[in-house]
Amino acid sequence: MPSTTAVALGVAVHADELRTGAICTNPAGDSRLVLCARSSVVIVDPMTGVVDQVRWERHGADDPFISVGGTDGRFWAAAGHLLVEVDPFALTVRTHSPCDDEAILAMGMTVDPQGRIWFATYPSTRLFCHDPATGTTTEYTRISDTEHYVSHLAFDAEGWLYAGVGTHRKDLIAYHPATGERHSLIPDADRVKGSGYVHLGRDGQVYGHIGSPTLHPTGEHDWFRFEHGAMTPIAADQVAASVIDGAGFRRIHALVQPTWQIIDIQLPDHRLVVDIEGDQRTIDLPYTSSGANLSPFTATPDGGIIGTTNHPSRLWTWRDREPVVDHGSAAIRGVGNICAWTRVGELLAGAAYAGGMFYLYDPRCPIVAGENPIELARFEEVHRPRAILAHPDGDHVVWSGYGGYGDTGGGIAITAVPADQLPPPGSSLQDHTVLLPHTDVAPDESPVALGVLGDGTVVGATSIETPGGADPVGDTGSVFVLDWTSRTVTHHWRPVPGVRSWNELVVAPDDTVHLVSSDGHHAHIDPRAQRVLTTSDWTAHGNLGVNALIRNGAHAFVIQSNAVIRLDLTTHTATLIAVPSEPLRAGGAVVGADLIVGSGSRLLRLRDVA
Repeated sequence: MPSTTAVALGVAVHADELRTGAICTNPAGDSRLVLCARSSVVIVDPMTGVVDQVRWERHGADDPFISVGGTDGRFWAAAGHLLVEVDPFALTVRTHSPCDDEAILAMGMTVDPQGRIWFATYPSTRLFCHDPATGTTTEYTRISDTEHYVSHLAFDAEGWLYAGVGTHRKDLIAYHPATGERHSLIPDADRVKGSGYVHLGRDGQVYGHIGSPTLHPTGEHDWFRFEHGAMTPIAADQVAASVIDGAGFRRIHALVQPTWQIIDIQLPDHRLVVDIEGDQRTIDLPYTSSGANLSPFTATPDGGIIGTTNHPSRLWTWRDREPVVDHGSAAIRGVGNICAWTRVGELLAGAAYAGGMFYLYDPRCPIVAGENPIELARFEEVHRPRAILAHPDGDHVVWSGYGGYGDTGGGIAITAVPADQLPPPGSSLQDHTVLLPHTDVAPDESPVALGVLGDGTVVGATSIETPGGADPVGDTGSVFVLDWTSRTVTHHWRPVPGVRSWNELVVAPDDTVHLVSSDGHHAHIDPRAQRVLTTSDWTAHGNLGVNALIRNGAHAFVIQSNAVIRLDLTTHTATLIAVPSEPLRAGGAVVGADLIVGSGSRLLRLRDVA
């Protein structure tokens, strides 16, 4: 057994993200605002300012995705595999497990006129109904036979359920539970990439459209009213306001409008602002948190570390023997997380989710929102970045990843960057970027790992997975070689049949390449000869996170969930150096002789391994 043990450095960011909520009103007319977070809810009585927190026992990855307030004042949330039931007045919680064989219990949820809770699963879109009166859950049908995201559900007064579906081929579905009738409401030719949308209006009628390019409604749309399982075109000014306010994780469901109004919710910053009869009040939210999960981080040239968290997204920095500094969300506003980093001279470049943003950061200068780090480009074709490298020509950064919602493949962006200084605020490198779509690299695949050979040729590896909701094409990831001068692929092949995703690669001094798959398969290859030299099975050590292979001179560290392996790039031998007591998910960074790794919200140190 390896002798290296991990030393805890503590939680980087003590904050929780708002993951939807509801205004719950009981039969007596009393209202509570319930804010959903990871494994807990924060319950606020805005009239008195009293704040409570109710927790439930975690069961793996049980982050909430959607919640509603019931007709009796109870609160319901879909959290991982759990259906969570909270009484915000009695401050009690119960959890139900109606469907353990789906990745996520629900992304869409609604309440019917009888007070029953309906939800549709991800990825199979199975429809369930939970009856609070009996405590029973019944499975009905599958909303879509082809799609995976059901983000919007609403009932009309006649008992028809309408579903907004995406993302590869959007749809609007009408379903009548009493008869079992189910049909699409839009022509097949209109079922292109995007998402259908529906909402229950405050007038009791259902409205919707098919104009959303993403899971959430944006911009102008051609609206419809839904009734009796059909839809009728209407003008935008005829659409009643939804019982849900906000979008994404900031959705707040309210069947009954209270006498107070929400002005702003900043759960990560422990702050709520409400208006009560014209009097604006700020309420402190003193909840406790196990911390925000770490995203990949990187070493800075001055010996520190910079990284972000996800859900909520916060920028943080660390230096040895100093506490972590939480710089908040303002410095990277609108970013889910920066999930890949590389050093470019004295600067750092980062690629961010969601939406494929390119950032530059100067660690020699103070962090200033909108200036340092600075967003300089954005490409939907790299919606979920996974890899980034500074090309040895000194002028370009190459970054790549998965495409957007409904896409089967992702692209590569090649950005020309300034030398060792940040562009001024308002600058853009959009026009200084060459984009290679997946059709020019590896059709219907996403380049999720990158490296560079000795002569400047780029080598990459792909995943056939489709986290944006499309169905994968094929079952095996590939390797490609990209000629730097022509920006064209000269070699494209599949080294190991059945390996779906090569998440990491590293180029050895002899221009051979080590690949590691998402589930821990290893292959040592000659990319130009298209030859597999050796393979190893490291699957017993668990899965890889994002950016889980860290180059350090003639060695590389492979960070799997249950082990750390040191890979000698000269002898091509692997040594198990650490078996941590908690799973590693956030990559790592070499600082001096130590390897800093991440587990959940916590930083850990492996001493004297580098």
